[in-house]
Amino acid sequence: PNKAGLLPLVPEKRKKMVISMTIVMEQQKKKARIRLNRKFYDRDSIMSSIGEFSGLCEARIVSEDFDILVSGNDDTDILKIGLEFCNHVLATMKCKNVV
Repeated sequence: PNKAGLLPLVPEKRKKMVISMTIVMEQQKKKARIRLNRKFYDRDSIMSSIGEFSGLCEARIVSEDFDILVSGNDDTDILKIGLEFCNHVLATMKCKNVV
């Protein structure tokens, strides 16, 4: 427990792990650039998610830093697709027991 008597949300041994994701939007171009932390995210799970999202958008890894470019058509809510893509990668990792 901390000074207020509350338990931390993250176990002590994992406090230093940084789980980060950044999304940069280009709303007019219907594109999002997503950067996933290489120290946490799994490349195979990202590739699997790219394949599973192929019906919704075009997604591809554009750098070794796990920068992913997601683009859609005029009807696409690219922010929502980008966020759901990140959630899907996490869910895939959980199913594979990577996380």
